[in-house]
Amino acid sequence: MHIDAVQEEWSTGVTTVFDRSIYGDRAFADVLYGYGHIDELGFGSYMQHRECMERQLLVPQQVIYLDVSVDTAINRIQKRGRDCEKGITRDYLERLSEAYEKIISELEGKTNVQRYRWEDGSDVEDIKIEGLLEYEEIRC
Repeated sequence: MHIDAVQEEWSTGVTTVFDRSIYGDRAFADVLYGYGHIDELGFGSYMQHRECMERQLLVPQQVIYLDVSVDTAINRIQKRGRDCEKGITRDYLERLSEAYEKIISELEGKTNVQRYRWEDGSDVEDIKIEGLLEYEEIRC
């Protein structure tokens, strides 16, 4: 999807907004590897594949990071009451938060990163996507 989006932007000028990316994916891989759910061989294979992908991609023009505390995340998980989320632990969320912070810090040196505290469930309209108004069409 990322490669297709880059090619489309170059050929048509249409910008794509992703809610997830290869950059955030790394946080989940790091945490699962730390827990031993991904072995050394699997993690090494993932990292090689990721590095190959990153060479083909442009650094995003902008990253919007919606940040919440672990307590807020736990409260939202409990409020949703989804069976598939019942096993998510505080430790997992803390590790994931640390992994995301590391990735966001690395991206801050490469692109425009906007951080938003998302504690109160702010309206999505409050997010200002800097520089995006210059594009004629945006695809989400």
